[in-house]
Formats: sequence, structure tokens, C-alpha cells
Amino acid sequence: MEHPAQEIRDVIQTLCTGPPAEQQAAIRRYYLPDAEFVHPLCRVPGFGSGSGKESVRQHAPGRLVDLVERHGGAQAADRVNSRRLIAAIFRWYKILSPQIALGIESVAWDAAQHRLYVAMHQRFALWFVPLYAAHVRLVVELHLAAVVDGQGHDGNSYAAVAAQHAQAAQRGQQAQGQQGHEPNTARNRQVNGVPGTDAAHQPPRTRYYIARQEDHYQVNEVFKFFTLSAGAWLWALVQLFATVLCLGGATAWDTTIGVVLGTKRTVEGSKK
Repeated sequence: MEHPAQEIRDVIQTLCTGPPAEQQAAIRRYYLPDAEFVHPLCRVPGFGSGSGKESVRQHAPGRLVDLVERHGGAQAADRVNSRRLIAAIFRWYKILSPQIALGIESVAWDAAQHRLYVAMHQRFALWFVPLYAAHVRLVVELHLAAVVDGQGHDGNSYAAVAAQHAQAAQRGQQAQGQQGHEPNTARNRQVNGVPGTDAAHQPPRTRYYIARQEDHYQVNEVFKFFTLSAGAWLWALVQLFATVLCLGGATAWDTTIGVVLGTKRTVEGSKK
């Protein structure tokens, strides 16, 4: 992403509602190979950033590498990374709920910290459970990594793909120039490798890739996945009960121990 705050809406729509091929392509395009993923119900630690199979063995959960080696060989194990697990989570998420409806409520971009906050709501409905639909709200926190074009992390990165397309286009322009015997204009000088236009002096673009995704749900929102609205209402009663306990505890302290210690305070905070 070149402009995270503007592009993230389309990215989320593709990840959650797009066809499987588009969904997987978006994950390869926008996530780092060693990206992390944190959700109340699952977690993916970051591993496999190209540091070799030994690093993957050290950080990959369980016997994942042995399983991949058994079915795909050693070369397949070398390609194991956390992004593949994230892709599997999104794929299973779409299998469980083929028709996901969501809405983006607000987007906040912290340019200094390279963090993106997205408030959203979604409707998650299991296809095999009649009348089941969880309407939940969450805040997605994305930690982004700035990468300059030409310094992509792997062959699947958007920067690497863009560079390949640019090289192919340049070769095509050069071939056309040789066949047409065009005069040596500034455009031709650029094609031949001699700076002739401002485009040749443009600075490399900075793109942002997702290094960590953390989905923040309130506890009552998590309960909706298992008990629909009933669990959320029960938890709301627990929260109200905890509020009453806070009021009772503060009042009891101020009228007993607070008087003895001289720390009793009014609501406004002044000592008595």
C-alpha cells in the first residue's frame, strides 16, 4: 500500500469477501512473509522471513515443518512461513461463512508509528447452522513496515512484481524504438539508459506491508460467536454487577478506612 488510510478499505473487503483466488493473492501482496496475526480465538507467531529452515523449525508451531517436508519435500519446508498460516486462517474463515457482510466505520493512520486502526463491524454466519448469525464489532490494529521499491522481501511482494512489469515495459519500448528508427529524443535517451526526463529521476516509492495484525474484540463481542446475543447480554449483566461492586467498595472505603486514614475524597476529588 502506498496510501494505507485510503487503500485499507478495499484491502479488507478483498480479504473478507473476495473470491478465494483474490483473497490469497491479496495476502501475498500486502502481508510480509513473517507477519504475525493475533485474534481472540487463534494466533500466528511470526516466522520464516527467509532466514532458512532452521529458523522456521525454531519458531514454527508443533510439527508443521516435518509435515510439510513429508508431503512436499525439503524445498517446500524452506518456503514455510507465518504468512501461509494466515492465508489458511482467512481461507477457513471464508469457508465457514461464505457470505460475510462488513462495514468500515472509521480509519485512523498513525504515520509516526506506522500503525493503522480500523473500526468495523461484520456479520459472521455459519453456513451449516440455520439461523446462526453473529453481528460483532471490532478494532483491527495493523503494524505496517515501510519498504522501498526494489527492496521487497520476496518474489511475491508487490514491489517485486511491479519492478518486473516495469522492466518488461522498458524492454518493449526499447524494441519499438529500434524498429521505428525514431529520433534520439529525451524519451529515447531514457529508454537507452540515459536520463532524459523527470521520470528517470523520480525517487523510489515507499510501500507499506502488514507486519502484524491484531483484532481487538470486547469480551461480549467474542461471546456472540458462541452464544449469539444471549451471551452478550449475560456478560453485560456481569459488567453492571462489577460496576455496582466498584461503587460499593469505593463508598465503603471512604466511609470507614478512608476517614481513619484521612484519604476520604468527594466525587470532585477534594479532601474532607
